[in-house]
Amino acid sequence: MIVDLLDYVEKIAEQGGSIKQKELCNIAGINRYTISMAMNQHDGIYNMKPDKVYKLYLAHPTAITLPDDFTYYSTASLKCSAKVSNMLNRDIADECKDSTSTISRTLRNRKNYFIYDKKEYFTKFKELYVPALEDEIVSNYPEEINLEELLSNLDKTMKVKGETTVAVFITNLVMYNIETKASLLLKKARRIYKNIDDFEIYTKICAVLPQKYDVKIILNEENAWRHEKAY
Repeated sequence: MIVDLLDYVEKIAEQGGSIKQKELCNIAGINRYTISMAMNQHDGIYNMKPDKVYKLYLAHPTAITLPDDFTYYSTASLKCSAKVSNMLNRDIADECKDSTSTISRTLRNRKNYFIYDKKEYFTKFKELYVPALEDEIVSNYPEEINLEELLSNLDKTMKVKGETTVAVFITNLVMYNIETKASLLLKKARRIYKNIDDFEIYTKICAVLPQKYDVKIILNEENAWRHEKAY
């Protein structure tokens, strides 16, 4: 994402604050040489990773404006939307004219979360499934969990009631990086819980996770995303 670091510094100053290059480096996680070059050689203009732009925003939210749809575009929402839509990486690649391997690498890299610079990956979706907690869109992944511990805890959810949607189930597995273990989880749960449907099983699996993620559905209306509802 293209950002104007000089403008960021100037807006902080206009609001009675101050920020030095060293602090700017610490906030964004960028080395001082790179920041210095941007400030002195390129009038503050710098092509920064979206996650780093988000860190600038969190530090001084009134000094930088994020696009309204910034938080819709993350590795998590891409993976969730693809899995709910039964779309493969090659389907996304065909649509955006990128390589399947590049998209796969992007999704595997859990150190990066927001990918606003990869908006073209999302153009084929009619709906985005965006992870949320208490109606707020999340901005990072939780700690990964121990699968064996999760499997053992399934025995403790006998009294949990309700039905979780496919989208919520997939989103929670994606957030905890266990979506590839879905079949193992379902097989284990079906052995424990007899004569209940998959939606109830989804609920029981989600119930033993450290926290349950919700889903915001964002509709694509002529390539303009509109928030519709949340599960």
